[in-house]
Amino acid sequence: MATQNITVLARPRPINKLEKKLGGQNCISVSSSRQFSVDNSGEIQNFTFDHVFKPEAKQEEVFNVTIQPLVADALNGINHAIMAYGQTSS
Repeated sequence: MATQNITVLARPRPINKLEKKLGGQNCISVSSSRQFSVDNSGEIQNFTFDHVFKPEAKQEEVFNVTIQPLVADALNGINHAIMAYGQTSS
């Protein structure tokens, strides 16, 4: 993970059962481990982060990549702040 002061990670939300039932399609595609693309009616926009997880990534994978490396630091007195933002129940 990066050694800068702020690290930004993203995990796009997968489409849910209702969206699938209604014929919805995911407009977000993960291009690499650092970038995802949004298709807005044919207009593609790329977004770059320190790390991008695939929508189907499990919580354990996200924890192991993002939080686990900080635990030893925290136990040694190094301060960290973690913010999570986004939809739940998806």
